[in-house]
Amino acid sequence: MEKTMENIFQKQIELQKIAFNKTLPKHEPDLVSYFALGLVSEVGEVLQADKTWKPFHKGTRDEWSTLEELADCWLFLINLTLAEGYNCRAIKEMICDKQSIVFERIKKEKR
Repeated sequence: MEKTMENIFQKQIELQKIAFNKTLPKHEPDLVSYFALGLVSEVGEVLQADKTWKPFHKGTRDEWSTLEELADCWLFLINLTLAEGYNCRAIKEMICDKQSIVFERIKKEKR
């Protein structure tokens, strides 16, 4: 079965019910802070797995660990979205809207 974004969101909804006994999406301030902090932590782990971003000390990149940490970032971001009370459809629509805005802004700047 191909995983869609809707499937991934649904799986996270089920996981949060088991983990925290919370029914999401629903605004849950205690989970918002937990998931936001978790997301920031995971972004740090991406930078640890791929140290090639360092300008003066070229580090190494562990491709598997980088991908794994990026997946963790996505999961925390999905959880944060749910804890803010938004579902998959709402965030997908907003992402599309924002992409259009940014695309138009960049087109204007390039003229």
